[in-house]
Amino acid sequence: SPNHAHPPPPSMHGAVYVFEKTGNAWLEAQELTVSDPWIPLACGAGVDLEGDFAVFGVAQDGDQGKNSGSAYAFRRAGTQWEQFGKLLAPDGEPVDGFGISAR
Repeated sequence: SPNHAHPPPPSMHGAVYVFEKTGNAWLEAQELTVSDPWIPLACGAGVDLEGDFAVFGVAQDGDQGKNSGSAYAFRRAGTQWEQFGKLLAPDGEPVDGFGISAR
């Protein structure tokens, strides 16, 4: 949900939602947000899941210049997902859009 707003103040940091199947129903188990949100971050446009690991790209991240991009790594520990890393391109520059598609 890249445009999900988090108050206060309302901002579009985005979020990734984890769902688990219980019987015949899918229920939200957790909302994943990043440790260093800023406006606009737009988390969750592309997500890759492999077992107990998830990575999602954030092409609008600005750590290496406007829209240089990044990717956030999460792992499941028991029933909870925790952020354990942030990936940046070693040669990142503005408008690279690193992480635009995490697949």
